[in-house]
Amino acid sequence: MGIDFLQRTNKSFERSCQRGYEDLQRTRLFDPAVSVQERTILVRLTEAPPSAETPVYVRAEQQEVGLYCDERKIGSCPNPPATIIDRLSAAELGMALAQIAAVHPFSGTADISIV
Repeated sequence: MGIDFLQRTNKSFERSCQRGYEDLQRTRLFDPAVSVQERTILVRLTEAPPSAETPVYVRAEQQEVGLYCDERKIGSCPNPPATIIDRLSAAELGMALAQIAAVHPFSGTADISIV
């Protein structure tokens, strides 16, 4: 691991870093190619969740995401990923349509998939 090794790998390391930087710069949240797992957040429920067919909305509120159904807040995610906050803030009215993927009754949480 001498200076020879560092000089040989310098260019490939810079290319790898550049690829990673370009990947981070892409808009990803509402892209149809993004998997559902990357658009799913865990929300702590404050009320009983509606049925699976009922439309719910997520809304960016400063540094958290609120879950709404029929204009009433039914839950929140206090520490969402930064990409979700950024994309929701950039969206019209800071809101997006979502659906309830799973409800965890013992913990009082639900998995919410942003559509």
